[in-house]
Amino acid sequence: MKQHIALVTGNPNKVKDIGLLLGVELNRSDIELTEIQSMDVAEVVKHKAIEAYEKLQRPVLVDDAGLTFEQWGSLPGALIKHFIVEVGCDGLLDMLGDAENRNCYMECAMAYCDENGAQVFVGRVDGTISHEQRGTNGWGYDTIVIPNGESLTCAEMEGEKYWRYSSRQRAVDVMKDGLK
Repeated sequence: MKQHIALVTGNPNKVKDIGLLLGVELNRSDIELTEIQSMDVAEVVKHKAIEAYEKLQRPVLVDDAGLTFEQWGSLPGALIKHFIVEVGCDGLLDMLGDAENRNCYMECAMAYCDENGAQVFVGRVDGTISHEQRGTNGWGYDTIVIPNGESLTCAEMEGEKYWRYSSRQRAVDVMKDGLK
């Protein structure tokens, strides 16, 4: 991976987290990008990365996350951030109600783009949706996702255990292998 990579994000905490996970120093760029409407996080980040590279003319990294409820087909997927803003995690739990099928998966897609084009890397964590919010760590929907094989939500986990079930960590691992 090249040096002087711009991580395109409005969230300065992502620069630190992703830089540590990758083992490289990232520079943050908070440019405005078009976010296509798709439930596929890979499609969303690829589009953003190409646009960011065209604007900055230097290697870029873009990430996006999604949460998909098996009960709802491919929803909310990459649209999860809109669901969180509009109804929050409690609203998602209300809409899911007493559904027996509470299976879900979290995905993080990372796209790296340079003069050779965009490459997309996806990390996935399968789990279930809890019946109530639990925990205070993490962000977004971490309070309602229980990774398979666990009894805690992601927001109830700390440190190494949290990162073991991080779709972002898994995407970074895939990217490290793919960009060698």
